[in-house]
Amino acid sequence: MDRQTNLGTALLAAGKTEEAIRAYEKAVRLSPNDARVENDLGTALLEENQPAKAIGYLEAAVARDPQRATYRQNLGYAYQRKGDLPKAMALFQEAIKIDPKLGSAWINLGNALAQTGQFKEAREAYLKAQALDPTDPRVKAVLAELDAIEKGSAAPSPKH
Repeated sequence: MDRQTNLGTALLAAGKTEEAIRAYEKAVRLSPNDARVENDLGTALLEENQPAKAIGYLEAAVARDPQRATYRQNLGYAYQRKGDLPKAMALFQEAIKIDPKLGSAWINLGNALAQTGQFKEAREAYLKAQALDPTDPRVKAVLAELDAIEKGSAAPSPKH
């Protein structure tokens, strides 16, 4: 199983997402109760823009390891990509409650808030992410997009 997950990770890093998915699917068959493998497969499916399919694996990962904040954050991102912003925001908030230092959860919460027009709350979430890692380029990008929105431009795009 470890060989398959390592292979999946290497393939994903090389941009070979479809092959990575096949490796992760094999790993899930070899170890069907491993939350990490289910999370890896779910995130690879998100890379292939398959949020509906990813959700099942990510929900299984959260169910198996409910205290892993990254799994909840990834599940929230899948719901965000699917368009269920209330569910996504609830999962991001749960992830933050488990791990308040999870910058990607703060960023994705900010993106979802901005998508629903809650710009003040979005900025607060982005600033919390920025306080955690002032060098994170994602935070700089979303804050610049939010500034543009507030001046009358386009909406921020989700960042993972």
